[in-house]
Amino acid sequence: MKYALNHPYKFVSWQVAFTTGFLQVIMVLLVEGINFVVIQASASVLDVVMNFLALAVIADFDNLFYSSLIGEKYK
Repeated sequence: MKYALNHPYKFVSWQVAFTTGFLQVIMVLLVEGINFVVIQASASVLDVVMNFLALAVIADFDNLFYSSLIGEKYK
């Protein structure tokens, strides 16, 4: 987000770049909050591990999506 603000000439729309970074920060905070609640509600150690791994996959979903689009050309 700071990079988008300091270098607006490197983007077609610095507002979109800033918003993308802001939404990613919000998503990480929400996943961490949900992770905390789910782990507190778990009854056993196995439940804690399974819930943590499930939420880790959800948190990394945007990276998986981006890696599938690396070869795409945008106009």
